[in-house]
Amino acid sequence: FFSSRRRHTRYPLVTGVQTCALPIFVDAGAGLQDVADRTGASTEALSQLRYAAEQSGTNLESVEKGIRKLGDVTTQAANGSKSAAAALESVGLSASQLMSMSVENRFLAVAEGISKIEDPAAQASVAMDLLGKSGADLVPMMADGAKGIADLMAEADKLGMTITGPQAKAAAAFDDSWQRLLATLRNAGKDRKSTRLNSSHEWISRMPSSA
Repeated sequence: FFSSRRRHTRYPLVTGVQTCALPIFVDAGAGLQDVADRTGASTEALSQLRYAAEQSGTNLESVEKGIRKLGDVTTQAANGSKSAAAALESVGLSASQLMSMSVENRFLAVAEGISKIEDPAAQASVAMDLLGKSGADLVPMMADGAKGIADLMAEADKLGMTITGPQAKAAAAFDDSWQRLLATLRNAGKDRKSTRLNSSHEWISRMPSSA
């Protein structure tokens, strides 16, 4: 689901059916918590947006980048940037409107505005102005506007793909504990190897010289 930092192969002690279920859940939940921390969006919405993105040929990484860029543009517009304000106006929005919405609803509002732009080249240009380099990749996801994305998010929820905030935090806490355990075991292994090496050195040094 996410980068190599969150892969279920890191849990070799989990066996049987749990080998598939628990590690994948931890991987997905911990990864979503990371994204939530970086964007301010809820893990519930992010888990559903991930599904919507994948059904549209893109991924959560692009959604995250788009959300973060949109946050920057909104802040710039609120602070008086004319170019940022103009970019928002191109989809019928203002900084004050967006700042009154949740992070995920800001994304949906921009999707609605972009979907109403008829010229594909103009769509891509506006998407990149508001969502950064990933904007062009997100245009297909926004083709049916906010409702299209909301419908896919609802579908994800019906399929049981929603990960709640408490679930994501529990997964992240488990992952952090696991990483601490692995670090402790690695350090213990280094200490044992060092002790053996020193013992071997002392034994060799006591051997009589052949001279």
